[in-house]
Amino acid sequence: MAAEDGNANALSPLLSINPKEGLADAPGCFCIRFSPDQQYVAGSFADGSIRIYSSSTGRQAYTLQAGAVTEPCTAVRFRPTNAQSKTKNVLLAASSDGSVSHWHITSGNKLHTVTEDGNQVEWY
Repeated sequence: MAAEDGNANALSPLLSINPKEGLADAPGCFCIRFSPDQQYVAGSFADGSIRIYSSSTGRQAYTLQAGAVTEPCTAVRFRPTNAQSKTKNVLLAASSDGSVSHWHITSGNKLHTVTEDGNQVEWY
């Protein structure tokens, strides 16, 4: 698909992500998403972590993880921003325990979590 729309070169740094940066030894990636400005790509992993990479260099820029998480993070989405947004760089993450968390990427802080027990969250 990327080659068809002319963005194949934008993906080339990601194809050479350094294994020492954590992707090669990652325990199963469930979902990847580009940020709205295309500067970052976030991945959700089976160990509950969220790893955010620079799309221009392929290097890992941020890791988000709340304590000793045992539930997989199954989906991620960047929150769209606009001129009225008070908080920038926010990511939504769904976990297999039915929770959805708001993360502030640059500080690494979890802002809020909503949980619905017994319900796995899925995004398409």
